[in-house]
Amino acid sequence: HTHTRMVAVSATLPNVQDIAAFLEAPPENTFFFGPEFRPVPLKTIVKGCGRNSNEFFFDKNISNFVPSAIYEHGADKPAIVFCHSKKDTHFLALSLGRKETNGRFLNNSNSVLLRQTASKVSDNGLRNCLHVGTAFHNAGLCQGDRQAIEDLFLTGKLKVLCATSTLAMGINMPAHLVVVKGTRCWRGVHVDLDIGTLTQMMGRAGRPGHDTSGVAVVLTDND
Repeated sequence: HTHTRMVAVSATLPNVQDIAAFLEAPPENTFFFGPEFRPVPLKTIVKGCGRNSNEFFFDKNISNFVPSAIYEHGADKPAIVFCHSKKDTHFLALSLGRKETNGRFLNNSNSVLLRQTASKVSDNGLRNCLHVGTAFHNAGLCQGDRQAIEDLFLTGKLKVLCATSTLAMGINMPAHLVVVKGTRCWRGVHVDLDIGTLTQMMGRAGRPGHDTSGVAVVLTDND
């Protein structure tokens, strides 16, 4: 119809010009808004963690860099660590909680609430994580467990949440810090994360209405 007007908007779109051409939008009606337009400034840090001659062992090794990223850049505010498998979210959350001995994750201000929530969730692995001050979030949890974890994180009582990319899609969680644990994932073969998914993950840090700044730490290989 000659009078039809269409407005296409995307938060993360790497090929703006291709979409504009498909929609037959002229250059004067095609706009790109870079990071300088972000309402909350985001600092991005990319850290090389060695080389990945063996992808499996490299992925295990990269977990060792997560605690220092949290301690150096977390500012004692909520942090999300993005992993690339449901199993890894559970393993890493439990490992982080067990290694923490200085009360950063579990302390007098949150221990009672975290343990109360632990007594109510149905997933045994999640219960174990909550007892050491961490949690995980993935599609394998039931809706009630996911909601309980989101509520804890929204109130700032949960300091560290390990999650898959499902949490990156449109949920406004108040993370000050996002750590992306590796930029390759297993999809039958090891493949690089696409830039849209990576940008969505990083964009969870420093959310409007929750913070005045954010930090994203991307842990990857030296190359």
